[in-house]
Amino acid sequence: MTSSLRIAVVSSARSIHTIRWVEWLKGHGHEVALFSLVEGDGATHFGPEPPLDRRYLFTLGSAVRRTTGRLRRMLDDFAPQVVHGFNLVNHGNYAVRAGHHPVVVTALGSDVLLAPDESWLLSRIVHKTALRADRVIAPPVLVENLRKWKIDEKRLLSLIFGVDCDLFKPGRKELLVLFSRGFRDVYDPLCLARAIPEVIREVPEARFILAGNGPLREEVAEMLEDAGPNVSLPGLLPENELANLMGRARAVVTPALSDSIPLTALEAMASGAVLVASDIKANHQWASTSAPVLLFPPGDADALAKALVRALTEEGLSQQALEQGPPLVDANWRWDEAAATVEALYHELCSSRA
Repeated sequence: MTSSLRIAVVSSARSIHTIRWVEWLKGHGHEVALFSLVEGDGATHFGPEPPLDRRYLFTLGSAVRRTTGRLRRMLDDFAPQVVHGFNLVNHGNYAVRAGHHPVVVTALGSDVLLAPDESWLLSRIVHKTALRADRVIAPPVLVENLRKWKIDEKRLLSLIFGVDCDLFKPGRKELLVLFSRGFRDVYDPLCLARAIPEVIREVPEARFILAGNGPLREEVAEMLEDAGPNVSLPGLLPENELANLMGRARAVVTPALSDSIPLTALEAMASGAVLVASDIKANHQWASTSAPVLLFPPGDADALAKALVRALTEEGLSQQALEQGPPLVDANWRWDEAAATVEALYHELCSSRA
């Protein structure tokens, strides 16, 4: 048995992936403290998050320095052996700026695919964060981009975090479509909202559950007022409830405009659901697998509606999803194997600094 470590996780306390990671580490005997820019159960709050726009320039970054100072003092008190920050733009940025080493950062799709083009400031932040970290973890689809940032190959870990196959598994299927990406522009919930009425006209028994929170949630709710009991927006769901819904869903939809490795796709396949996904680079890898994946042009609500009708009505697709999806994920993208890889990385970094 490996020795326990004192680990500081710097990430959003409201992220289901953060909660899952912290619980896994604690369950494996590590002492873990969560530091978050947003308030949440079990987290030490070091926010609020300063805006990263022209106000940063007008104030010469004073708010960012104050926030960094708060986190640094908290880390000094906790005295971690390793720090792990998630998202290069915010939590990962502060994890690196706080100055504790070794520090690991995990890059997400928006960090690499969107932020560098949004502004000079965000581009500078994500590049500096990645270059100053001791290790950068990213899914394979992002590693190619990170290499162009001149990050030493030895500091890159290509990894898909994977799925808990004991939790996400097929249940008794219903005429249910699940959306769990959240209500932000990049996930394009408005496209789904435009498609839903047509799907209900074609398949009146179909039900939609749109889980998660975000700034577009109220707008989506207004767009779907006439859908009645066919649609529900339950907010952010605990992981066990989400897994239960995935197991019952005939189809899972991800209409994202940009992404890296959507865990939703892996969870859907592990749960035996037909995946309906936007035709972006991140989703092409699923289309070449044995599990059924229906791609549609990003933002095209009519094409999305047609794909969802197929997923709900074609028994052959549903049977293929049940037969091919779960064993495919179990063989290639298990959560416990990826988690053990990161745990081993923590030990390696701590040993090298001993």
